[in-house]
Amino acid sequence: MDTSDTKKHRRTSSRTIRFYPQIIPAKVFNFSIVINATILFLAFQYAFAQTGKSNVRVSGEVGAFFEAYDASGIEARQPDNTWHLYARPTVHLGGISLPFEFFLSSEDKEFRQPANRFSIQPTWQWGNLSLGDFHRRYSRFSLNGTRLRGGGFFLEPGLFRISVSIGENQRSLTQENQVNSPGAFQRMIYAAKIGVGDEKRSYLDINLLKAEDDTTSAEASRALQAHENLVASLNGKLVLFQRKLEISGEAAGAAFSRDLRASTFDNDEIPEFLTDIFTPRLSSRFSTAFNGKVVYKDRKSSLETNYMRVNPGFVSLGVPSLFDDQEEWQIKPMFRLMKNRLQIRSFYSRRQDNLSGEKRFTTERQRMQFATTYRPTRQISLTSSMQWYDMENDAPSDAGKLEYHNRSFSFQPSVNFSTGSIAHVLVSAYQYQSAENSFGNVADSLGLEFHYFNFNWTGNITRQFSLTSGFIYQDNNGGFLESDIQTYSLGGNARLMQNRLIASSTVSLTNSNFQSQPEGERIGVRGSLTFRASPKDRFILNFRNMEIKRNTQFLNNNFTELRASLRYSRRL
Repeated sequence: MDTSDTKKHRRTSSRTIRFYPQIIPAKVFNFSIVINATILFLAFQYAFAQTGKSNVRVSGEVGAFFEAYDASGIEARQPDNTWHLYARPTVHLGGISLPFEFFLSSEDKEFRQPANRFSIQPTWQWGNLSLGDFHRRYSRFSLNGTRLRGGGFFLEPGLFRISVSIGENQRSLTQENQVNSPGAFQRMIYAAKIGVGDEKRSYLDINLLKAEDDTTSAEASRALQAHENLVASLNGKLVLFQRKLEISGEAAGAAFSRDLRASTFDNDEIPEFLTDIFTPRLSSRFSTAFNGKVVYKDRKSSLETNYMRVNPGFVSLGVPSLFDDQEEWQIKPMFRLMKNRLQIRSFYSRRQDNLSGEKRFTTERQRMQFATTYRPTRQISLTSSMQWYDMENDAPSDAGKLEYHNRSFSFQPSVNFSTGSIAHVLVSAYQYQSAENSFGNVADSLGLEFHYFNFNWTGNITRQFSLTSGFIYQDNNGGFLESDIQTYSLGGNARLMQNRLIASSTVSLTNSNFQSQPEGERIGVRGSLTFRASPKDRFILNFRNMEIKRNTQFLNNNFTELRASLRYSRRL
């Protein structure tokens, strides 16, 4: 008699097929093919009815990239060579666009997540389809830019819209072919959105997401645990007063199981239809998240306020990066004065964790910024900014106490003028920054004072030739880092053969004097050559050589790194 684990293993083993360039579940693949083919057929019928003829044309781009790398004096920090091949053609047929994408790379390794991509995304006036590798954004807390390998569609006939996305988010990686990693389970994501309204104006959406790891795709361990995730959210936007006022936000709830090996439990308070799609376990946690934004803007000013609260334990596997146990307020006013010659921008935010008192202490972060841009004439621009950043906690003991304060000021003037036939552009910048960082019992050892000055000149000698020169001075004092660095650079740009050939190069010399490295010198040479062989064909050659000379009490060596790349592209 088969156990439930055996049956599950048999079902999972029999539902995978090989599909380039990665395996995806057969049911998902077949579902995507049927749904996408049906909708695409109807869309073609609609397009032909509107145009009366096919009117086919092709646009897009194809290309190749190759980079060579060499290092002497140190261990190589990247492969000797890297190549990419890509094609992004788009077939236009009546009112329908068929964008394809093919991307092949030497960086696609079995022990990593895939780098190769293939996709086709037919698009027309009221919808689009996706098959292969694609990204969708439903909302901030549900599906938000995560790459999927599978299929999906988006339809918006009138005020109503519906979208479904199904695909593999993570392929399985065994522990044997991982370096300092426990491996990974295959993870599938199923997402849907139903909404009403115009996304560019007022709308309301309901979003659902289910993510689950395949426990048979890799060997579980203490470090590698299989996850399950269910997210439901409601988001929308309301536009009022001739688009001067916008109110938007999202409320989301999530259930997350950290380890699918944990025992299940029954709870009569959980509706049965939820337990059919998510199994509560001893490793499960249920939490919520919320964000809201109010924006007011007119011709001379704007005011934006944001609020976000992500309660402890909220996890959405459809979002690449999301920190829980966070609450943040933001306010961003902006003003234009003196016939738009003066622009004033400011920003304030406050963030804290430990929302439910689960931690021993609370960490609070505050940031404030004030910036102005003033253009008294078309030739002169003056930009300045000030910023304050503070982070501290209320740890009961000195050993866990954290206090960090950062203050910075910057000023950047720029001037455009001409002398004879030469047009000059002068840009300079000065920045001052001070930081005090105390943690535990090392309160007096982490102070830092930073001065930075940059001056850059560009002279357009003729329409075909220009020169640039620059100087950077940087001084760091305090803490473990005391140094002064000077960088000198000189470069030029030439446009030849009626702009078919563009050549540029830059030479830089950097001298550094560190407390732990009395002498240091870096010589860098960069070059670029762009050649348009035809109106549709373009070659780009890039070259970069860096030579480092160091002489310290810890290290006495010289090394050189060389990178050269060639890129070819053709517009269709």
